[in-house]
Amino acid sequence: MIIRQHGGFHYLIRQPEHARQCAQLAAYLDPEFLGDETDQLNILTATRHHDDGWIGWESAPQFHPSGMVRNFTEMDPKPHLNIWSASIFKTLMKFGAWPALLAARHACGYLSGANAERDEWCAGILSTLEEKAFPGLSQEERTIKSERGFRALRLSDTLSLTACTDWKGAKSGKLMASDGSDVEVTMTRKDPWSVLVDPWPFVLPELKNIHVDAVAIPVGEELSTAEFLSNPREYLVRVPVHYLPAGGTA
Repeated sequence: MIIRQHGGFHYLIRQPEHARQCAQLAAYLDPEFLGDETDQLNILTATRHHDDGWIGWESAPQFHPSGMVRNFTEMDPKPHLNIWSASIFKTLMKFGAWPALLAARHACGYLSGANAERDEWCAGILSTLEEKAFPGLSQEERTIKSERGFRALRLSDTLSLTACTDWKGAKSGKLMASDGSDVEVTMTRKDPWSVLVDPWPFVLPELKNIHVDAVAIPVGEELSTAEFLSNPREYLVRVPVHYLPAGGTA
């Protein structure tokens, strides 16, 4: 669960809803950052479903004594491996190895470095999925496809989180251009629900109303959080989010 406090409300955004916004952002990227049509489809699929493992956890989330649900940054880290494993294997079973590889790269960016067992797990699953995703391709070709796709997913993820969390300051991410060069993109929140992007990597001149749906809980009514979450249609609000160019085009 992603929680953003603003204007007298706690906005609770489910991880799959954040992923839906990520996929919408990725769909507007210049195709040179996504590859051919087959790669584009797989990257967008991975971006849309990279957080599917959170569905189960968010159906029974952890709560603070105040009654407010814990932000994803505050939760007990023990379930992380199970959550990310579910994201990877759900994507694998539904959509195949190529999207699952990107979901795994995203997950292992958070899981690796914690301990040797997790590092070994990540190395094994990444190697296996890469081989299954790109049969017959050279290692160089596999690396380019995997890296280009991962960068598009990660950039879209960071863009969404810049707007939907309480992050402070500028964030950045890299895309891979068609010639293999790096394009570093900086993201800065302009106001509560808009983000300035520089350079501009999208095919449209601006992206307005790239909304997220959130359960809005008034500050002071935290003890009713569980009730609000159990009736999401009644308390759901659609928050318009704007992404705007801060400088030149990519």
